[in-house]
Amino acid sequence: MTDALSKYQAMRRNAISAFVLSSAVAWGIWVYTSYTVRGFEPYLPWPLLITVGSGWHLVQVLRLRRGIIKVQARRLHRRRKSR
Repeated sequence: MTDALSKYQAMRRNAISAFVLSSAVAWGIWVYTSYTVRGFEPYLPWPLLITVGSGWHLVQVLRLRRGIIKVQARRLHRRRKSR
């Protein structure tokens, strides 16, 4: 069970990293391109799509914790059994 839990924790870390990094890069690009010679002129906030998409994945990983751990434990058990 600890192997399955560590797999889940790795999935959670990856989802958090993907959320933070993709959102930061997208919003950074948006802010950078919003500056013109007249100053800051924001336009369509397209990074919202990236933030929502990666946030949705993070929420799913957090919400389905028990199921993910159960599936991982079953998969690891079958792998050990076949060896």
